[in-house]
Amino acid sequence: MIASIAKIKGGASTCRSFTAPGFEHCIVTSDEFYKIGADGTKLTDWVNDIIAGKKVADKLCTSCGAPKP
Repeated sequence: MIASIAKIKGGASTCRSFTAPGFEHCIVTSDEFYKIGADGTKLTDWVNDIIAGKKVADKLCTSCGAPKP
């Protein structure tokens, strides 16, 4: 997944990513959207910054381990 994100960003300089812990995919329709965070930032704050026109940095879950089978 990280390699795929890097490839996408290689062709889209304005692309930003937020990779959170867990296995949810479409989290914006879940209550978890209001709870989850990564790299010290809540997802809701990150999205609100985008809406406000602020520049945001990529966020990557630094405490995530390998997925469990």
